[in-house]
Amino acid sequence: MDSLQDGINVFYRLAPRPAAEARPKLLHATKEACLLNYLAIFPKDSVYIFGDCLSNDLQEIVNRLGLPLNEINEGSGGGNFRAAAKAAMDLTDDAVIYLLEDDFLHRLGAREAILDGLNLGADYVTLYDHPDKYLNVEKGGNPHVKDGGEKTRLLCGSVCHWKITNSTVMTFATTVRCLKRDWKIFLKHCDGRYTDDYRLFRALSWRGRKLISSVPGFATHAETRWLSPLFDWGSYR
Repeated sequence: MDSLQDGINVFYRLAPRPAAEARPKLLHATKEACLLNYLAIFPKDSVYIFGDCLSNDLQEIVNRLGLPLNEINEGSGGGNFRAAAKAAMDLTDDAVIYLLEDDFLHRLGAREAILDGLNLGADYVTLYDHPDKYLNVEKGGNPHVKDGGEKTRLLCGSVCHWKITNSTVMTFATTVRCLKRDWKIFLKHCDGRYTDDYRLFRALSWRGRKLISSVPGFATHAETRWLSPLFDWGSYR
């Protein structure tokens, strides 16, 4: 695979989700704070905001920041993922896309890490080193974890190390070509109100697709129980 161009097209899914927001999260990781953190790491002109049933407050935040807002009325995680992904597939096949949820924090180097992972030949890249990959299933971890880890291969990129992993959440980077090729698989697992990310990425793996995760993570989900390890996200602003 030739080295990818520097551009990353980010499809940022912003939505009020009461069930998700009820889970314990970092107090400083509000939707506005996560968006401001994103803008501190990625170029402002690379983002497409998909606002799903936004409140007036969220609309004001996007407008104040001068970001392009695509308003949709899906009302579900599955619906807003499909809307963002379909828009992403209008780009050229070689375009790099990052499908991003609104409750993530990123640290410096995240943008460069995405390109590093894709340049290693991965089909899908996640910056989220999910703690469930280090937790045995009987303790609430990933079904493929035993003795505190999953079977994998470790790769060395130019930015960080990467491991092949069995699944991730619905925040990941890929190319338009890969997304188009696998779209029927995505629809099978993301066709309703909710997305079944675990079964989605297992199905992709069975078809030979490679998902890699940076170690340690360059991003984290803001839920306190599932923060990427080996970085002090609690004091990170």
